[in-house]
Amino acid sequence: MRHITPVILCGGAGTRLWPLSRSNYPKQFLKINHRLTPFQQTVNRVKKINSSDLRINEILILTNESHRFLVLEQLEAMKVDATIKIILEPISRNTAPSLTLAALACPDSYLIVMPSDHYLKNDQPFIRNVKKSIECIKESSIFTFGVKPNSISSSYGHIIYKGNKDVKKIVDFIEKPKISHAKRLCKEGKCFWNVGVFILNSKTWIDAIRETNKSIYNNTYRSWQNKTIDNIFIRPRKLDYKKSISRSIDYAVMENAVSIGLDIRVIELKTQWSDIGQHVALECLFKANKRRNILSGNIVEHNTKNTTVLAKNRNISLLGVEDLIIIDTKDALLVINKNKPSSMKELLDKVNKTDKNILVEHSTVHRPWGVYEVMSHEKNSKIKRIIVKPHAELSYQSHKHRNEHWIVVEGTATIKKNEKEFSISKNESTYIKSGDKHKLMNKGKNDLVIIEVQTGKKLTEEDIIRYDDIYGRVSDK
Repeated sequence: MRHITPVILCGGAGTRLWPLSRSNYPKQFLKINHRLTPFQQTVNRVKKINSSDLRINEILILTNESHRFLVLEQLEAMKVDATIKIILEPISRNTAPSLTLAALACPDSYLIVMPSDHYLKNDQPFIRNVKKSIECIKESSIFTFGVKPNSISSSYGHIIYKGNKDVKKIVDFIEKPKISHAKRLCKEGKCFWNVGVFILNSKTWIDAIRETNKSIYNNTYRSWQNKTIDNIFIRPRKLDYKKSISRSIDYAVMENAVSIGLDIRVIELKTQWSDIGQHVALECLFKANKRRNILSGNIVEHNTKNTTVLAKNRNISLLGVEDLIIIDTKDALLVINKNKPSSMKELLDKVNKTDKNILVEHSTVHRPWGVYEVMSHEKNSKIKRIIVKPHAELSYQSHKHRNEHWIVVEGTATIKKNEKEFSISKNESTYIKSGDKHKLMNKGKNDLVIIEVQTGKKLTEEDIIRYDDIYGRVSDK
């Protein structure tokens, strides 16, 4: 029996979907219009594979250090009958180095490589394709899935195939062709969009990446050899990994697969698919009304057509508009004209110059111990609402530039300040001056809610010196 390992890639930042997606809380972890996040849907897909004729003993997840607790939190909400291993990439280097780490971690295994930020309307065609691939694959083969193009696009890899059988031979792989080229490929037929799923033997990938991108292999190999292991977390060494070239699977190997003699095959994925890579792609997650409007939230409209509004906070009223995409979050508003495509990257470069943090975090920020929401932020003051989960605690830390005033709203706060421990209850408060070593703990059975008032000349999350932390973040500083 073949050893099969699903590999879930979830290290992406998803910046193109700002302001819904932020680099510290990207799209794969968001619940947009489903009870599960895209990451959880991917894990659920693996569970369905495991319940079929294929037996999976281990799941490998690749993410980055800042997302590790999001991964754990979302896994905890699901029952997965398999061993979980999580590789924490020390720095983002795209999918080719990621897959190289996976292949090194799982030698002599057939890998089912899946992005965690895609949408599939129906999982069953995917499961059937996986089973078919495993039945047909040879050690020197790479199988991938493709969907029929429903438009002319330069955003996807294009697979050129021959034959009419279910399993088709790939004759060329063109990553993100120019629009004119994409138009010609679609007109000629026998063309799929690549959905980013790959099934291959780990040895096949190692041999291919070694031949096409020796630098990626060498640096990733050294990084893997010098890894550290912390329970389910595996940390390759950053010093080596950062030397690796940032390159996708498609550019690194797939475009060169035919020339190096690899047998690459494609199976059509017969279901609605989207990589949710652009705001217009969000529309596939919702049902439009008769005037082609998608209105999610407290929306009032009159004489509005072909407009998508996603809003969770404010009442939004629309009058006489059409062809717009409006994304409203607590701290940012984005308006897009559907008929005038423009570069999201160029916009985000401008946003970054005015407020870098708004690309990184939402106003509500998730931490392993709970969440906090920034309620107000002025030049020399910041107000947060902090929720600490039962039996959770913040790190033992200090600040150089800010003072903190804590007021308990709900629960009882246990505080360690300069080696002394004490408790304060609802409507009570304490003061932490700059330089004080302090820790906030919730030893109760219910959430602890406090209001934190910060004052000082520098009020950033970087102003933290950690001395002790149950979540292993001391080394971050």
